[in-house]
Amino acid sequence: MVKAVNKAVPWLKRFEDDWATEWLLKKLIDQRVHDRNRASAKKKTNDRKSEIVGQLEGGKMVCWITHDGVLSANAI
Repeated sequence: MVKAVNKAVPWLKRFEDDWATEWLLKKLIDQRVHDRNRASAKKKTNDRKSEIVGQLEGGKMVCWITHDGVLSANAI
């Protein structure tokens, strides 16, 4: 990968032992992993929201707001 990046961006070869290229690759890989994990978490949240809405619409869950303004829910 280092060779491919250095071929595409020749000025990165100026840095000793390819440290700049390796640093850049690490940042890009970390960002990719972060984005994937974030997308996965968002999907889980959306799936859970859909499940809750389905239970509410199907009469399988009851929701209420407590006296201190907290939303609560219980499955029937």
